[in-house]
Amino acid sequence: MIASNRATITAAALLAMLPASAAQAQMPADPKGLTGVYGGSYICPDGEHGAMLEVTGVEPHDMANYPYRISARLAFFPIVSQTWQRLGKVAGSFSMRGTIAKDGTVRLMPAEWIVEPKGYGWARLEGRFAPRDDGLMAFEGKPQANGGVDCRGFVATRALPAMGKGAE
Repeated sequence: MIASNRATITAAALLAMLPASAAQAQMPADPKGLTGVYGGSYICPDGEHGAMLEVTGVEPHDMANYPYRISARLAFFPIVSQTWQRLGKVAGSFSMRGTIAKDGTVRLMPAEWIVEPKGYGWARLEGRFAPRDDGLMAFEGKPQANGGVDCRGFVATRALPAMGKGAE
């Protein structure tokens, strides 16, 4: 019984730590305002990687269930804690295109390599944009790599707005 209570308390504590945005996700009020540079990281079996997602455009789309098209560039790079790993030294980037669904789900597909590293593939990205408590916009999702690689935990925060907004 004590172990069962501990498990229940642990599960409740873990659920309490989930971001509120996951439970309340919906279409952002101004999808066109999502452009900018988001910095963060994601985790794959070979460890954590740095990530930069640049949303370059959000345009209306004529499909009822997918009212917006989105274009982006995704870069991945080493972070200090992973440089000892063989793939911890890998860096690359590619362009992406996709849609934003009525429910706010973003699906981005790889389009073209910008910097293609040897022995490392690209991934689809699925997730949602949501405002953080401090007012900054964040993207939370999951990379979906080819070959059954189980990546997770893509989190990035917009720290730079689109060019022309605050740029000198």
